[in-house]
Amino acid sequence: MFLTSLKWLPITWTLFLGERIGLICYRLMPNRRKIVRRNLRIAKEHLSEPMDALERQTREVFLRSGANLLTGFCFSRLPWHKVEKYISIKGISLLNEKVKKGQGVIVLMAHMGPWEALAHLPEIFRKKGISCELAAMFRPLNNKPLNRWVKKEREASGTRMFSRDDGFSLPLKHLRNGGMLGILADQKMKQGPKVDFFGQPAFTNPLPGLFQRRTGAALVSLSFTRTGKQQWLLEFHHVEPLSKDSTPSREAMCQATNRALEKAISESLTDEFWFQRRF
Repeated sequence: MFLTSLKWLPITWTLFLGERIGLICYRLMPNRRKIVRRNLRIAKEHLSEPMDALERQTREVFLRSGANLLTGFCFSRLPWHKVEKYISIKGISLLNEKVKKGQGVIVLMAHMGPWEALAHLPEIFRKKGISCELAAMFRPLNNKPLNRWVKKEREASGTRMFSRDDGFSLPLKHLRNGGMLGILADQKMKQGPKVDFFGQPAFTNPLPGLFQRRTGAALVSLSFTRTGKQQWLLEFHHVEPLSKDSTPSREAMCQATNRALEKAISESLTDEFWFQRRF
């Protein structure tokens, strides 16, 4: 399998190969290029950033996404003591404070950086003295053999994967038992509350707010940004409570979720996977 072979390539090779694939896609996929450019323009307008670098950043999204995808699979097979020379971590004390409260923790994540490296989180937590079972929500792939392989890789270090096929009772039980649950909340949705995201209405994943309201779990967000040629920063950020209202609406909770995601993605717009028509 192609992805299996990628795991055994050196980091320098996967970075180079991923960027070359990204550059080819940038040149040969004008419709996708248009989507990325539009998404970036909307985000930059919301952040009041100048537009003079828009085309360069559009190209950079393609290059980084290709490199992140391939490098992530390479990171997933390495032991953490070899990966940590490439990935720095910030905000781990903030996360530990939330965990110690024993009410569970929801981690709001975006498709940033070489996200397959997040399979190392259970090992990282153990080394940092964080006692917490880790799980994550994921959307099953249409290709069943590939889905089984990806799920197995992500669970290799101890992360438990939940999907909609499992229902909501299992992830809710996991949180109520004091566990940590990662949710990729930036995915394109075909339905759900439509609330502002970078100043534009967008269908938004209601699960973080729903799970938080039912369990009282704490919230943090996670950004994963490239800081150098072979360097990344994994950072946990504080998230304000989704609502001061005792019975917040789904719309209010989704809006708060989007604000937290905006803050994480704004750490580096070109590290976000902007290939879906999000707005």
